[in-house]
Amino acid sequence: MSTENTNTQKNDSQDILNSVSDEDIDDFEKMLNDFISKEFDEEISEKQQSIEENTKTSDISSEEPTGSNIQETENSNLQEHEFSLFRAYKNFMYAIAMICEGNDKKVPKLHLNEEKLYPHYKKRAGTAVSKDILSGWEIMLSIFPEQLQKINPESTDDQLLDFAEQCEDDNLQLAVISHVETMIELEGCEIDYQTRKLKYERKKLEKEIYEAHQRRIEKTKRYIAAIKAKNFPVDAERLVNNYFRLSNKDPEGSFKALTKNPATFAPIDFSKIKDRFFGLIKVKPQDGIRINQKLGEFLKKLKA
Repeated sequence: MSTENTNTQKNDSQDILNSVSDEDIDDFEKMLNDFISKEFDEEISEKQQSIEENTKTSDISSEEPTGSNIQETENSNLQEHEFSLFRAYKNFMYAIAMICEGNDKKVPKLHLNEEKLYPHYKKRAGTAVSKDILSGWEIMLSIFPEQLQKINPESTDDQLLDFAEQCEDDNLQLAVISHVETMIELEGCEIDYQTRKLKYERKKLEKEIYEAHQRRIEKTKRYIAAIKAKNFPVDAERLVNNYFRLSNKDPEGSFKALTKNPATFAPIDFSKIKDRFFGLIKVKPQDGIRINQKLGEFLKKLKA
């Protein structure tokens, strides 16, 4: 190889190496700064279970809404928002039950119970509430068609409450008021659900980033050990760390440099190259080029 080519290769190598200085901390490590400083002992599977979407609406409970059930709600172990939703829902279903009993109608079954709200609101709970609310309104429309004709389908909460104040039937009044409360509490639980979901997804992403970082650390160790095992005259730690730092920004280019000219990431240490033939043949620059090429071929085939 000519001196001119050797100098060109050296200059190219130096340009690439300069782009991965010790101060150039890669984006991956920046993403980990906050995460690694925190405790990571949270049960991800438990969080996933608590926010998992489940749209099944199987009838877990077939209890009829009664006054005693409303009282049982006061002793609930539910969280604040779930408790408020369940209380409003039970009041609505209680009013529907009273309307049914006073008009010889069959009392509808409940599709929501505390199981579906514990420990937190889930999508299947919202589906159950919506199903029962719809059933309740169908009953109300069948018994109070004239009164409910005054309600605009697009009525606001305030308009519904104004209508309720004018109701002469106490149960109809309770049903409309409880419907408004149920919808408000349902919206609040939906917001809480989305907040928990986003938090879970963030923690899951942090966990994946952390695990990817750990895998990279292990892979780095295997690369370093493999290079040292072959006694290549090069600073293995510097070579591998520089390579992985640059590979974050340019995977294809960095791998090409690693296999074609590994000295890009760490120079060949001539002090570690032994003279040949019992010291009769001294080390020459060509020996460094030869070892550099040999190291590149080794790294190209390395499966670490």
